[in-house]
Amino acid sequence: MAASELTVRRVVVATDSAARVEPLIEAAAALALGLQAELRAVVVQSARLARAAALPFTRELGVASAATRAFEPSGVERMLRAQADLVRQALDATARALQVRWALDVVQGEMVPTLLTHFGAGDTLVIGRGASFAAGLARTAVAPAPLARLKAGPVAVVLDGTAPAERALDAAQAYAQVAATEIVVLVPAASPEAFRRARKTVGDWLARRGLAAVDYVIVPGRDALQVARAARAVRASVLLWPGQASLRTASGVANLLEGAGCPVVVIP
Repeated sequence: MAASELTVRRVVVATDSAARVEPLIEAAAALALGLQAELRAVVVQSARLARAAALPFTRELGVASAATRAFEPSGVERMLRAQADLVRQALDATARALQVRWALDVVQGEMVPTLLTHFGAGDTLVIGRGASFAAGLARTAVAPAPLARLKAGPVAVVLDGTAPAERALDAAQAYAQVAATEIVVLVPAASPEAFRRARKTVGDWLARRGLAAVDYVIVPGRDALQVARAARAVRASVLLWPGQASLRTASGVANLLEGAGCPVVVIP
């Protein structure tokens, strides 16, 4: 494997009302610091939700009371503003702690088409899904130290023999150094022999940089859900995914996010 020079202009972190804000922003900030890139957050406010709230027959069900009530557009607007404020606060706190420059965009749309629109040349994308936005607001204000969540698990990187995979290893190296965590390599391989060859190639690459993977895991295919499950099995704090071709559909993104259970970094 030839040495790869990964040049990243921006690390773009995309959040919506289903995203756990803090782990996403911390992962993106650590990567931005390691790659000396700008951190940019994109808050995607659901246009579908806003349209639904404007309909006269739309109702919502109270969690505690089980009673239905009108689904007011003003309530949706307040929730979306609170969502953007939460992201802004988390961005400011994390960026100040790590001394990373940042910016924030608030846009209306749906997650998959919007994030692909914001994914430009020289950008690396961080996406995730987890606890609900309401649960995020209810959490205590006492937060762990910056990157504490990320140090709890390794960074998992997918090696599939493509050029983006080489760049993903570069990003994994930069990320692991900032987060003080270890690297686990996930190898989609059709046979034990193919797995051994890939393992030696990556091991040599890391050794030349004074690094070593803590583990190598064979994955029976490059299917997003299989890779995501492998990342969850090693308790990865972040998954680095090479290339975006397989993530151009909502199902591909959903499989990766729901299966991995951690922020996913898409390497161009």
